[in-house]
Amino acid sequence: MDDLIREMITPPRTGVDPARRRRLAATAVTVALAAAGITSLTTGALFTDTETLTGSEFTTGTVQISPEMSGTVTLGAADMAPGDTSYGLVDVVNSGSLAQRYAVSLLATDDDPAVPLTGELELAAYLTSTCSAAGVATLTPVATFDGLPTTATALLGDPATGQDATGGGDRFLPTGATESLCFTLHVPLATTNAFQGAGASLELRFDAEQTANNP
Repeated sequence: MDDLIREMITPPRTGVDPARRRRLAATAVTVALAAAGITSLTTGALFTDTETLTGSEFTTGTVQISPEMSGTVTLGAADMAPGDTSYGLVDVVNSGSLAQRYAVSLLATDDDPAVPLTGELELAAYLTSTCSAAGVATLTPVATFDGLPTTATALLGDPATGQDATGGGDRFLPTGATESLCFTLHVPLATTNAFQGAGASLELRFDAEQTANNP
């Protein structure tokens, strides 16, 4: 009874003893440090990724010209007489992967420099695949020579880089295209006895270049 009366008279203590207060402070510090450690683990490690995209390949194109003399219509003949004409069909093929333009040069050589048959001969070039007297009778040649040069000389277009706008100009060939040229070599009727038994050879040179980025 006395204890009950004492509790009713004396209000309960609301303070915390010092030892308990120290324990609470230590616990609070420990929790704070633990929280700081968790934060460090969460923000200190960054997820990353690297990917490489492959398969981008680059190749260069090709410029390739392939002139092919016909096996049946071949420029050149034996025992030609004044007034005779020889016909030669050449297919000019763009066998490269790029569009191109080309020029043709020629060089003639006498078998005997003392008998310059080259100076007597006449050459013409036509754009046709029908390489015969009848096939070229109504056509205008794209290039001619009266007397063949004995040094390399442009016949059609210009072998120098860039578009040639003079004369017939360079010939344009798209990728995979073929163009036929008919060459005629004529011995004029006026050729004299001095050239009997004479001979000469003819070389045709084809120079091609890309047209892309090459005005």
